[in-house]
Amino acid sequence: MRAVSIVCVLLTLAATALGQPTLDERIDILWERAVRQSDFAKYDDMLESGRHAVVIAPASAEAWALRAWTNWMHPEGRGDIALAHAQRALGIDAECARARMVLGLVIPFVTEPPDFARSISELERAVELDPALAEAWSRLGMMRYDSGDAPAAIADIRRAIELEPRYYEWRLHLAEVLLALGEVDEAVAANRHALELAFSPFGEMLARNNLAWSLCLMNPEAPQLQQEALSLATGLAEARPDDPEILDTLGTAELLFGTPARAERALRGAIANGNNSWAGLAYALALQGEDKQARQSLAAFSSLWVSGEAESEHPLFAGLAWEALGEPRITRRIFERATERWPSHPWTDEMREWLMAH
Repeated sequence: MRAVSIVCVLLTLAATALGQPTLDERIDILWERAVRQSDFAKYDDMLESGRHAVVIAPASAEAWALRAWTNWMHPEGRGDIALAHAQRALGIDAECARARMVLGLVIPFVTEPPDFARSISELERAVELDPALAEAWSRLGMMRYDSGDAPAAIADIRRAIELEPRYYEWRLHLAEVLLALGEVDEAVAANRHALELAFSPFGEMLARNNLAWSLCLMNPEAPQLQQEALSLATGLAEARPDDPEILDTLGTAELLFGTPARAERALRGAIANGNNSWAGLAYALALQGEDKQARQSLAAFSSLWVSGEAESEHPLFAGLAWEALGEPRITRRIFERATERWPSHPWTDEMREWLMAH
């Protein structure tokens, strides 16, 4: 074994002398490549980068961490497999920051109920091991946000931006948390900055959609902002007609600034592609006098509401739908519960104003 290790050292020194990358440098290159492949939505290529890493360096914790990360980032990836790869990386090197990061990302999705405390602990350990790991800082912030602590998330995400100020995704994360805190103007600014920085079609799509969404919350009385939101959402839906998130954004913009018929069309498309846009659809139907269908959509919303899967905008549109159906008492119950659950969100402000006026 000693002879083999000496040979390996000599080969490494020779490669360095010749200007060829060492094995560790090759793994770093594969990490950079995989991240860019993810940015351009080249997920199968990204997955291949992770597979190649463990082929050329089966004893490298960084290689197995990459294998775990690429599996997790792939749309068809499985949390249990990513978890196993991350644990294998940590079995090789317990202080591998990227492996700790992946472990923190995966844990809430393989535990029931989601173990946010352990996830946050792993991500905190990741940034302790490598304070320059921007992704871990931003993911830590988002995990704090998902666990219900939006104020604490801001500092972590801002730290990621300080480390990588020209990477668009951290600003998208920042905007999402700012919206939850009711800081709409700042969220719009962060989304605009993300759009300026986006360097891939996929990243630009994300930034445009998030900007359109945040504009829906910025100032409903400003015609130029209404038109910008509608224009952004319409253009995206034309380019990606089967994307449920984009169709939901378009449907929301149409509900607020456009017509119920166009909102209905977009929201039906969102639901057909997997989005839970039932509350918005119910409101669009109620505005058009389609009471029976509206009530059916509200029944679907109720299931989401009871299970805790409803998003912050859903109770607003559900309540407005019930009001349009002549049931303001149900609207009041929904809004009272929603304002307790989301005390600082811009959608909550709309519900709170309704409660004060009624």
